[in-house]
Amino acid sequence: IDFQTICFFKYHSIYGYVFARSGEALTKRLRSKAFQAILRQDMTFFDREENSIGALCTRLATEASVVQCATGVRFGLIFQHLFAMVAGILLGFACSWQLTLLMIVFLPLMLFGGFLQTRLTVYYSSKDKHILENAGKVCGNDFFFIMDSLYCSTEDRYGSHSKHPNSNAVDEIKLLL
Repeated sequence: IDFQTICFFKYHSIYGYVFARSGEALTKRLRSKAFQAILRQDMTFFDREENSIGALCTRLATEASVVQCATGVRFGLIFQHLFAMVAGILLGFACSWQLTLLMIVFLPLMLFGGFLQTRLTVYYSSKDKHILENAGKVCGNDFFFIMDSLYCSTEDRYGSHSKHPNSNAVDEIKLLL
């Protein structure tokens, strides 16, 4: 193993650790602040259906994780890819400026494809978030009132809510492939 390979692995290990650590710290802080904000709410806040215990737990679990995705390792990857793209274009101009100009002509098409993929991912993620929040509401209610749910047959209602995230995930995978 040569020196370059060792440096490459060390760099990526440190890079991954630093960005993952910062993303985790931010997520922990956001969840803590969100939980403190929930605890400071008036009692009538919890009486509303959209603020049931299951929905609040689902929000605490998902919303902070979304921020981590945007600021943690993914932010580092975006920075790394932008730097690699600029370096590649500069190196391309140094080697063959005609081929580099041809590549730059197709760059907007590739960027549009990436933008479209991102928009579809965001669309399906927001749809999944809403469905999971509804399933969390039903699950929280069923958990705290388990005896009533057996008599009222709400376990069937929860089962139908829990099937939607899987079907949306399958649709999203089909579109992205």
